[in-house]
Amino acid sequence: MPEDALQEILNEIQGFLEKLINENKDTLNKDNYFEVKTPIAYGTFRLGWIEGSYNESLQGLIHHYMYEKKIYHKILSKDKLDYVSEIVKDNPEFIYHPSGEDQSDLLDEIYWQSIAFVGKKLVSLGFDLQDEFEEYLED
Repeated sequence: MPEDALQEILNEIQGFLEKLINENKDTLNKDNYFEVKTPIAYGTFRLGWIEGSYNESLQGLIHHYMYEKKIYHKILSKDKLDYVSEIVKDNPEFIYHPSGEDQSDLLDEIYWQSIAFVGKKLVSLGFDLQDEFEEYLED
């Protein structure tokens, strides 16, 4: 994927995440892993949940956003997109991640950059998240 196409995808996802953080900044707190409400998927996600289960996690939010906003449609074949649709429908608490394929690196980059963006944004708002986002905040 060309670098400018990747940057366009990152800009879209990060723009959504920034808006979501700004809309919820008065109620965000560490006790509930920075829970936000959104019309995406099942509606409740935790921006500080980046380890363990994908259910209500930041990765889950990114995955569902990419599905609902048709970002996956730009980067996946029809067969893979059908598989993502099955995951969203049958196992919404999971995320799509191909193993050993070209798209694996691309999706890793999208997730990494988006998670790092959220960590930096929350830190800029004064939250102490060095432990939760440690590897993502290293430059």
